[in-house]
Amino acid sequence: MLKADLARIDLGGWVAMLWAFATRPGARAVIIYRIQVKCEGLGLKRVARLLCAANGVLNGCELMVGCSFGPGLVLRHPVGVVVGHKVAVGSNCDLQQGITLGERYGDGSGDHLYPSLGDNVSVGAKGSVLGGVKIGSNVAIGAHALVLNDVPPNSVAVGVPARIVARAAPPRQM
Repeated sequence: MLKADLARIDLGGWVAMLWAFATRPGARAVIIYRIQVKCEGLGLKRVARLLCAANGVLNGCELMVGCSFGPGLVLRHPVGVVVGHKVAVGSNCDLQQGITLGERYGDGSGDHLYPSLGDNVSVGAKGSVLGGVKIGSNVAIGAHALVLNDVPPNSVAVGVPARIVARAAPPRQM
C-alpha cells in the first residue's frame, strides 16, 4: 500500500522517499501510519500506539490505531487531521488539513458509530464527517462541511450541515 501512496504524490525510489520523509509532513505521516498498521498486524500494539503518538508530535495528526485506509492515501497538510479508530477509508482518498473523521458523540453518550468513506473521496480543509455515515465513491466534501448523513456516490457535499449540491455521472470504466 505504501507504494501506491507514494505513487500518488509522485515519489519513486528510496532516495525520493527519504527526501519526502524528511521534508514533506503529509508523506511522512502516511509512511509512519503504514508502519503503524504493519506493527499492529504483527501484534505489536504498544509499538503501533507509540507510532500513532509520534505522528501526532511530528506531523500534528492522529491516525488512530484501528482505522483503515486503502492504497493511494494523500494527506495534503496533515496538521489537525483526526481519524477515529474504527473509521474505514477506501483507496485514492485525499484529505486536507484540519479534518475530523470520527464518532458523533465524544463524551461516551450516544452511539459509537464511525464513518466509512468509499474510493476517490476528497475532504476539504476543516471538513468533518461524524457518526455512522456512509460516503460513496467519487465524492467531494467541501471545506468546513459538517457531514452527518450519508452522501451518495458521485456527489459534492457542502455546508453546515452538509447538503448535496451536485451529482455527476459515474466515471467510465476502461
